[in-house]
Amino acid sequence: MPNVACIIPVVGNTEGLETTLVSVLERRSEFCEVIVVLNVPYSDPYHLQGEIQIIQAAPGARLVSCINRGISASRAPIVHLLATGCEVDEHWTEQALKHFKDPRVAVVTPVIFDRTNHQRLLAAGVQCGLGGKRIIHRTTPSASGSPETLLGPLLQAAFYRKVALEALGGGLSTDVGDDLADVDLASFLRQAGWRMVLEIQCRIFADSIAEIAPGGFFAGLWAERFYLRHFSEAGGFKGLLAHPRIALQDLLQSRPWWKAPAFAAGRLTALCQLGHYPAYRRLQETAAASASAAQNQWQTNRIKNQAQMASSDRRNRADVAHESLPPHNPRREHSAPRRLRNR
Repeated sequence: MPNVACIIPVVGNTEGLETTLVSVLERRSEFCEVIVVLNVPYSDPYHLQGEIQIIQAAPGARLVSCINRGISASRAPIVHLLATGCEVDEHWTEQALKHFKDPRVAVVTPVIFDRTNHQRLLAAGVQCGLGGKRIIHRTTPSASGSPETLLGPLLQAAFYRKVALEALGGGLSTDVGDDLADVDLASFLRQAGWRMVLEIQCRIFADSIAEIAPGGFFAGLWAERFYLRHFSEAGGFKGLLAHPRIALQDLLQSRPWWKAPAFAAGRLTALCQLGHYPAYRRLQETAAASASAAQNQWQTNRIKNQAQMASSDRRNRADVAHESLPPHNPRREHSAPRRLRNR
């Protein structure tokens, strides 16, 4: 039974797929299943079907839909997302999986380095900033600090506990598009009470990190939906003051410029969809109940381990009476060697 499923979504073209597969297949453990989900035709020139699982998604399926298809097909309790073109370091899954021994941890964030310069850090996680802005962190916390962090992983490289995704129907939400799905999920799980960990020894190598280019109706719709879903995460009423400025900046950065009116219309449309948010809150309550169950499990295991350690300590205490030893007999010290020589 695999303990982790490496899901590689392929959207638009298969460029970089072989590079990623070679890296993963060379370095994966025997308990790692590999699932490739494509929305384009693939002839499997290296006859890998059987060694890995190749799933054909609907033509034109978006990134999140392909990821969710891979998650539903996986058998492992932990799912690992990896973008095409990425390469992995030795023992990269083991470095992440050690944190999932804690049932309270739902997310492990790897660090992403430049594929041509392994010392250049590209990303150490993503976070919801003030006013609902998606922020990519390009520095890692101090090694002496706590491993727990507010940072979630980018979809380019991420580890999730599968049971934590069940409140979302078993996968990522499609309500905020592909660009915001990673920070949306991280914010959702953190607010629900799940823990996230940044693992700096889990290293992924990529050519670049794609930035969001605002523009078009759906970009505006998804951006405003994300902000409304995570109002408290985006700073609450303090973020409310910053949000118009951030929305205006995105509007002015729309590319091409003639998509700016559609972008603004998308944000206004999201404001008219406030009736959808009570259902989202109920979804969050379900996720919070799952996180609470994980917390209770951790607490139960902790009490059990403490009881076992106390019992073991009592058995090994120095003041426990020792069994009486026979009187010292110097003649017996040499009897055993003589018996061995006479055999």
